[in-house]
Amino acid sequence: MITTYYILLTLVIISELSILSGLLLCRDSRIKKRYMNYTENPDDGYQFYLMIPMFDESSVAEKVYDFFYQIAAPNAKCVFITTEKETKIQGSCKTREVLESLMREKHCENVFICHYPKTTGNKVEQLNYFLHAHRAELDKPNVFVIDYDCDSRPDRDVIRDLRSILNSTPNANIMQQSSRFWSVNRDSALLNVEAIFQTRWAFGYERFAQYISTFEPLNRLLVPFYYCVGHGLCIRASFLYHIGLFPSPLEDVPMGMMMTLLQEPIYPCVTKDIGEVVPSVKALLRQAGHWVRSPLQTFHVLKKAKQLTHISIYRQTVYLLRMALDIISWIQYLLLLLLSLSLLWRSVWYVLAYVIFLYLISFLSGLLTNKLYSGEKTCMDLHTFILLPVRHIIRGFSVFSCLYQHCFGWFYDKRKNK
Repeated sequence: MITTYYILLTLVIISELSILSGLLLCRDSRIKKRYMNYTENPDDGYQFYLMIPMFDESSVAEKVYDFFYQIAAPNAKCVFITTEKETKIQGSCKTREVLESLMREKHCENVFICHYPKTTGNKVEQLNYFLHAHRAELDKPNVFVIDYDCDSRPDRDVIRDLRSILNSTPNANIMQQSSRFWSVNRDSALLNVEAIFQTRWAFGYERFAQYISTFEPLNRLLVPFYYCVGHGLCIRASFLYHIGLFPSPLEDVPMGMMMTLLQEPIYPCVTKDIGEVVPSVKALLRQAGHWVRSPLQTFHVLKKAKQLTHISIYRQTVYLLRMALDIISWIQYLLLLLLSLSLLWRSVWYVLAYVIFLYLISFLSGLLTNKLYSGEKTCMDLHTFILLPVRHIIRGFSVFSCLYQHCFGWFYDKRKNK
């Protein structure tokens, strides 16, 4: 039991130190210097399609339309992908009706609607339907598609920055914006903490791993597990068709798993996306349970990747090890708490060491994230400080949420999360 405690504590310390390193080392200035060229070339021929799948979003459709309407341009077309599933559940597709009304009122030839005609499936099926329906115009070397959610608010200069990466690295197939999160429920201290830690993960882990992947020797040696994220994922359309479009049931993290196996680098951007955390703790557990589905696709993704190319035994082995650690990361703090409590009869120091470490690392990484990366600074008051480690422990219950939804039906497959 004591050995298990120390092994798990060591893994947690290594994990947290790597995230702190990412927050400090992978800064915008370093990315710009490495592979961004802002020399304007209006004839570069690059065409971007911003895809925004929407389901039961009529209440915010006008706000979403107005935002992306301002980004739309001849080389950056916006497509809103509605779904017939909304008609089945709500009686009518009000989101589509609102968007069509807005298009008549504020017409723009660079904005259009694609309606997914089936009543089953989620975001992945909406994205893939659009890609299938418009393959003739999309399956070209200089065409890129960008995946956004309806709560995404990317920087207005996103197209300029994507082109600057391609000017420097024309063979780049995947680029990724990182997300800064904020809580729409400002009265909930726990959700404010969640916004800090989702931002922390996006910049301290996801962007850092993506950045490492752009160094071929390090990519080959370390086999970093680098995420793709639905908020701001930009991918060359011809490459996407080659690998079989977006994976289901989740389009982003399993895509990153595939890129890890294929040794395909992901180039992080300096422009950011701004996203919202869910509005309640109950919704947070449902969402986290949904996210846990990703590592469960480990062997399916491996099988599919091996059909595309040869993958060395070394890369397969490290990939499987990293996926095992990823599963453990969901419950590591909860497990460590249970282990320290079980050792309480031996010494109170096991519990004290756990609490001190948890507060120290949570406060340090939370403070650093809030200072360097948060779009809207969260006040680090007493309530926030107390709840910092609680967030880590609550995260552990996401596994139980995943098991519950696996048995009784996936929440996002059945209805919209309000």
